[in-house]
Amino acid sequence: MAAPPKPLSVDIHTSVKEGDMAKVLEFLEEGGDVNVRCRYRTIPLHRAAAYNHQDIASLLLEKGADIEARDGTGQTPLFWACKGGHGEMITLLLSKGAHINAQDTKERTPLHEAARHGQKETCALLLKRGAKRDTMDVDANEPGEDSEPSVPENVRSQIRSMIENS
Repeated sequence: MAAPPKPLSVDIHTSVKEGDMAKVLEFLEEGGDVNVRCRYRTIPLHRAAAYNHQDIASLLLEKGADIEARDGTGQTPLFWACKGGHGEMITLLLSKGAHINAQDTKERTPLHEAARHGQKETCALLLKRGAKRDTMDVDANEPGEDSEPSVPENVRSQIRSMIENS
């Protein structure tokens, strides 16, 4: 009977969140799965996108990370970068083939998420790169029609106007 696999010494999700490139490299050198999922169904690339660790995201993609991996709500790493307004990360993911109009389980797109979180510059970037502005989610909201309560009304208005006039 074969011995069980040796446990890896590195928690890849925490290492990526903390931006610890040395531990990420150690994980990969130990043969860790670049697409290993945590309890939220995310892979390390989701964390790199959320915390704007571009160097780690590039390494993970180079090692075969699934750019279209879906978390428990159907969101890809691009959604996570858009929520945080991480323009350079968004540009990196799009340049590597991330689907700009991917839809999650609520049929929201990255543009919906950027608008919901008040990320004006991200909305402008996505629109410039060809994001559809008229995709409805399950609640019949187009991007910009639904925002988090913490987003100031003037920002909501600016985003709605930008989307409508694109």
